[in-house]
Amino acid sequence: MSVFRSTFSKQIAHTTILPALGNKDLKLLQDLITAEKFAVSSSQKLADDWAKAADALKAWGAGEGDDLGDVLDKSRELLVLVSAALAQLSTHETAIRVHMKAVRTREENLDELKRRRKQVGTKAEAADKKLSKM
Repeated sequence: MSVFRSTFSKQIAHTTILPALGNKDLKLLQDLITAEKFAVSSSQKLADDWAKAADALKAWGAGEGDDLGDVLDKSRELLVLVSAALAQLSTHETAIRVHMKAVRTREENLDELKRRRKQVGTKAEAADKKLSKM
């Protein structure tokens, strides 16, 4: 039953639909992780869009003559560099998000240890009271 409770409570804590049921202290961290998820997704999509724009510019520039073709080829190279930079940003943001998730997991484990410590303290006090009554 404890394993089910632990797994279920972590799933609730990681959801953005019912954040009030999870750990309130970790809500801000979970919000940050969720925002990072959307930021990574957006930067990946933006990198893909820039790459598509670079390909479209190359295709259009091929039929525009040598003078304009040279300028458009260099413009395409710049767009490819921007796309690569955004893709690299997305990769770094993904790594940051993974670290944030690890922090969240460690915080959840710490909360569990604190809860167990409190239970042990309560049991010890109860045993101490029982002994003093004897």
